[in-house]
Amino acid sequence: MYPRVAEVPFDSDYKFMATFHNMTNAQGKPVVRCFVKGAPDVVMKRCSSVWVPGGEVMQVAADSAPLVNAENDRMAAAGERVLVVARRDFDPATFDPKAKLIDLITDLTGLAMVGIVDPARRRPKWRSKNAIAPASRCA
Repeated sequence: MYPRVAEVPFDSDYKFMATFHNMTNAQGKPVVRCFVKGAPDVVMKRCSSVWVPGGEVMQVAADSAPLVNAENDRMAAAGERVLVVARRDFDPATFDPKAKLIDLITDLTGLAMVGIVDPARRRPKWRSKNAIAPASRCA
């Protein structure tokens, strides 16, 4: 529906990932929209504004970091993996998908802070009983 034209894959060094899609904005104008998700402290440092309920966009206050960090800590203490999702639009006429895209991940609009509960992983039954035996046969 919204073709991906480029991406910045996740890397633990910069703690976010980004995808770029051909879309149209609210006025019907074509844009390349970048969506970013990653660690709250990292992504919020790259945001200059936040989207608030009702569709209004507000500038990020200089002293908002403690509020973001407190909410992140609250959600993490509840066992959630916390991510911030943000976006930025680019002019398709000047967007270069082969450029150093990580340098474009600035001046974002924060959309949401989300907490994800990862499902518990079940260990295979064979793993605990039989994993050592096959390894010892290889010697």
